[in-house]
Amino acid sequence: MWRGRLAMLALIGGAIGLHSFLMADIPNSPQGMLMFHGSAAGLDLLLLFCARFFLQPEMTTDIEVLFFLSILVNFFGWLAYIAYAPPIYYNSSMWALTVITAVRLLTKGDYGNGVTRRAWFGMVHSWRTGRAKQNFGGLD
Repeated sequence: MWRGRLAMLALIGGAIGLHSFLMADIPNSPQGMLMFHGSAAGLDLLLLFCARFFLQPEMTTDIEVLFFLSILVNFFGWLAYIAYAPPIYYNSSMWALTVITAVRLLTKGDYGNGVTRRAWFGMVHSWRTGRAKQNFGGLD
């Protein structure tokens, strides 16, 4: 169970590092910021699709919601850049989502007696219920 969570956390850290490296020389222009925020949202979408291969359904739902929120924050971050808003709101939101995602991945997912806790956001998608163990060799 922990191997899948730690693998997902490492994948997120790698995506953050890769994005930081690739976008370091992007010009401070509307086109450059569209590339920055668009590529960040694209990586979030890729991570959103990868989450189900590493995590249990309850945790996958929570992580997918957080990645979807990150995609929305990136979109509104680009709109805020176009509107000349200060970047503190975008930066703070992204840091908060990153910390919440890490905390959720490091939070114990059951009570220790086989009873699984509910997802943070109170739902588990029905299309994923039978696919919990259909991951990379059953890492969970």
